[in-house]
Amino acid sequence: MKKGVIQGVYNFGANAAKFSALPREERINKALSVGETLHKGYRRDFETGFNTAWHLEPHNLGGWASWSDEALAKNYAPLNEPHGRIVLAGEHLSHLTGWMAGAIESSWLQIEKIHQMAMAS
Repeated sequence: MKKGVIQGVYNFGANAAKFSALPREERINKALSVGETLHKGYRRDFETGFNTAWHLEPHNLGGWASWSDEALAKNYAPLNEPHGRIVLAGEHLSHLTGWMAGAIESSWLQIEKIHQMAMAS
């Protein structure tokens, strides 16, 4: 039988804080219970699980950027501009924070700027 990966839970805010307060095994069990209501056999076919609470990871302390309107207006444009040879990219410097698509779009933006700088020199 072919195997795959299924994302069972994706939450944020107060729901994420409440969910992450549960022990690891309980988080997995809860995800399996909800999955079983949608897809019979979900629990039966389960082999192993992974979960993390990004806001509890010591070197991360969060899963994505959450810009206030004021911070976005003040800092977004300058952070997306090259500073000498330093350019910044990531989901946190996109309008799709928390998504790989935001990281990719941010990278494309900066790659274009690096290309323009190389062509100008």
